[in-house]
Amino acid sequence: MQFFSPQSEGRPRLCTMKKSSGGYGFNLHSDRNHPGQYVRAVDPDSPAEHSGLLPKDRILEVNGESMLGKQHADVVNAIKVGGDETSLLVVDPETDKYFQECHVTPGREHLTGPLPQKVANGGIEKEEKADAHLENDDSRDSPVSSPEPEPADMSPTQESRMPAAVALDLSMSLAVAKERAHQKRSQKKAPTMDWNKRKEVFSSL
Repeated sequence: MQFFSPQSEGRPRLCTMKKSSGGYGFNLHSDRNHPGQYVRAVDPDSPAEHSGLLPKDRILEVNGESMLGKQHADVVNAIKVGGDETSLLVVDPETDKYFQECHVTPGREHLTGPLPQKVANGGIEKEEKADAHLENDDSRDSPVSSPEPEPADMSPTQESRMPAAVALDLSMSLAVAKERAHQKRSQKKAPTMDWNKRKEVFSSL
């Protein structure tokens, strides 16, 4: 069961605010590891707090313009262009996750309209059908090996030579396999680890 915050009730929220002498009172940040633009912090008793904006909210629209796929600077500029008043369409983390699971992009129509519904066990059923389809394909398309021919009658000379030849081939193949495996192990190197952390971008508004 999905739990939503009392503020969102599983819906996007439209937060409209007017700039005070100290600005809107929230920090906007982006992180390359998490696509999108997020609210990092909201100042107490600020226009942002009074509008219902919350930390960790993801910004979907600024003044009616979609911010999906936009860069950090684009969102900041869109807020500044609005002058002393701005309107942000946002979703909290729980609502954002729910819409992603439904494969639906949240929009203004979800402020009051019907919400998307997840299909129960939809993913599992699809996976099972896919597995069954692959099994059918394997049985239908995989080549059927013809039965091995029975060995022809061999002369006493051929019968006596066969075991030695087979043993020689097997011993040579095993030796080659061991040598190649040893070479691969000696050539393997531990990957160089990148300890440089990606920096987040911050803007105070």
